[in-house]
Amino acid sequence: MILKISVNQILTRNENHDMCNENVRCNTKETMSEEIQKSYHNIIRQMITDENEIRNQRTNWFLVIQGFLVAGCCELYANKCQCNNDLILIISSIGFLTSLSLVYASWRSEKSIKMLLAVWDIFIREADKRYKDFPPVIALTSGIINKYKDDKNKKFTDNDKRELEIYYLMYYKKTNIKRKWDSFLNKLDFLLPFISIPVIFIIAWVAVFFIIILKDLPCK
Repeated sequence: MILKISVNQILTRNENHDMCNENVRCNTKETMSEEIQKSYHNIIRQMITDENEIRNQRTNWFLVIQGFLVAGCCELYANKCQCNNDLILIISSIGFLTSLSLVYASWRSEKSIKMLLAVWDIFIREADKRYKDFPPVIALTSGIINKYKDDKNKKFTDNDKRELEIYYLMYYKKTNIKRKWDSFLNKLDFLLPFISIPVIFIIAWVAVFFIIILKDLPCK
């Protein structure tokens, strides 16, 4: 009888211990989940910052390479040697290809940032959170601005209303002329340096290539 009671006590103690461990695990998991939610916006923001740093590094290296190529072309052209024209054509081809490379890298970088913003939107929705519960992970983009520009019949969610409030504070306290000017500037994202610089060099290298080709053609 005593042995039976002891066994029951041991089993009960083990069950209580298991329940206690389970409660500790649940509380720990809940605490970790809250910490993850609190730091999630910082993680997304840091990843966007890292992507911007990579883009800046690529742009800087691109400008260094283009500087060497332009200097080489100028030196060859100044020597006025026929054989140098072939070298200029080769250099212009290299400049053209490296410019295309940066155009593609910039496109991939933009897609990466859009992916991170999409991940952030999914997190907000699935965690049943609102944008106003967190600081912005990125400054307001032209895509968000244009989302509310002409859509007056849309049924807005709480998150949409938050973005819409920011939009109105940015634009609708201005005069009509300033709003039109801002609307025009929001369409000029293609002038951003990491987008426009490689395109300018592509045009320049194509021009150099054809100028040298036309110069080598025999005159009639």
